[in-house]
Amino acid sequence: MDDAQRDRLRGYVAAPDRNATRFNKGVAGRGNDIPEADRHRLIDHARLFADELGNVGMTRLFGAL
Repeated sequence: MDDAQRDRLRGYVAAPDRNATRFNKGVAGRGNDIPEADRHRLIDHARLFADELGNVGMTRLFGAL
């Protein structure tokens, strides 16, 4: 990493742009485009981790189950 890159990184850390750095923009309703069979497969897989996620985590990820 050169000096300019270090300075830019320090700037991001000191004053992050929360909108520009989000991985998921959270577009409402986007999950409705996932085919039902795929949605069920994802939920079934996530249930393997239900003890870690808990009911709140599962609901945040998948809405009402």
